[in-house]
Amino acid sequence: MTSCQKKTNTNQVDIPALYPTPKSYPMNLGQGYVKNQLTGVAVKPIVTSKRDTVITGKPIAFKGTVLPMPKGRKYRVATKTSNKIAAFTNRFLAKKPVIYPLKDSSEIVKGKPGSVTPVDVSPVAMKGNKSAMQQPNLIQAKPMFFRDQAKYNIQNLDVLQGMASSKVYDMCLSKNGGLWLATYNGISYYDGKSFVHYTRKEGLPNGNVRAILEDRKGNIWFSPMGKGVCRFDGDSLTVFKQGANTTENSIWPIIEDSK
Repeated sequence: MTSCQKKTNTNQVDIPALYPTPKSYPMNLGQGYVKNQLTGVAVKPIVTSKRDTVITGKPIAFKGTVLPMPKGRKYRVATKTSNKIAAFTNRFLAKKPVIYPLKDSSEIVKGKPGSVTPVDVSPVAMKGNKSAMQQPNLIQAKPMFFRDQAKYNIQNLDVLQGMASSKVYDMCLSKNGGLWLATYNGISYYDGKSFVHYTRKEGLPNGNVRAILEDRKGNIWFSPMGKGVCRFDGDSLTVFKQGANTTENSIWPIIEDSK
């Protein structure tokens, strides 16, 4: 996880350059060189396979061999391309789309063109399995660090600073001022000084969490990979799986509407 501040002045020691400053030497094309200007080692002549010394700056004459074409065979020079063969046989030219207007908000176009499937757009009651969550220990976070050869004030947090995982898929700002993190090893709360990690040990159905959201009531909604969607109220965890008014077990984005 990375944090970037607008400040450009820091108390950090000037970071050395990644590579040493290159040295420049004037070229001597007229007299040539007898030794390497960088290492001081004598320049050895270039010798061919026939033990001839190559003289630099002198053109080399090339002599080719003409091979006769076999007699009795007819050769044809192609003047135009033959039938083109498509490289991808699963690609087709898209046709103009057909738009079917909806009669009202209780109907939606679905399935074959022209078919309409009525859908109830009113809120549905979700039923899930509720269980108590174990409260984890508070982990003091170590100070943020700068990456090697960093030129800007971009600070980072990683496992060595107290995070549960280096992989963070989603995050949301809490009303308490901290950050909720969806990581490869559960969900975490970071308040700027410490971490609180909720993993499978504390009761999560899966540690691989891909999305997280805090609603207006303070509930934490998150989606463990392949385990539906979960709601955490601070004490207990409610898991809503496929079949309990959810169509999929793998949910990626979570968005709260105005209602």
